[in-house]
Amino acid sequence: MSINLNADTILSCNSNESGVTYTWLYQGSKSLPLGVSIMRENHIAIIGADPSNVGTFTCVINKNGQQAASTTNVTIIPEKAHVTSVVASPNPPQTGHRADIHCNATGYPYPSIYWSYTDTMGMTYMPISTSYLDTTTVRIENFQPSLHGGAWSCIARNSLGVDRLSIIM
Repeated sequence: MSINLNADTILSCNSNESGVTYTWLYQGSKSLPLGVSIMRENHIAIIGADPSNVGTFTCVINKNGQQAASTTNVTIIPEKAHVTSVVASPNPPQTGHRADIHCNATGYPYPSIYWSYTDTMGMTYMPISTSYLDTTTVRIENFQPSLHGGAWSCIARNSLGVDRLSIIM
């Protein structure tokens, strides 16, 4: 079964006989991963699917010492990298003050985030007094329109593709 990243889904295990019990296994263990819970004895819910939910789920049906098993292999559907937003904080940035630029991206495998800056003259480089808080945020300590004005582009890349979204400062 292939499911979308962050999707919710239900796995069911049914028997036509009465008096049966059900045991759920993940990768052969009774320990279910985070985000997976038993809803009813014969149903489990995967809430907000992520890579930790990928693997084999087995439902073991027990009746009077007899067992039958049904397995489902769960995978996450690959998705091209996509930049969903690039936001400045504060917006608009104030001259002489700190400004952060945040990037949000989706995709599976999870995309790597890169930044590009093109000034008002068309030159691409990383200006002074700029640092990365993490890969999703660029911090400008002392915003100066003459130094930091231009297009800030967030680039998201995974094995399926590249996406870019810019904000003009």
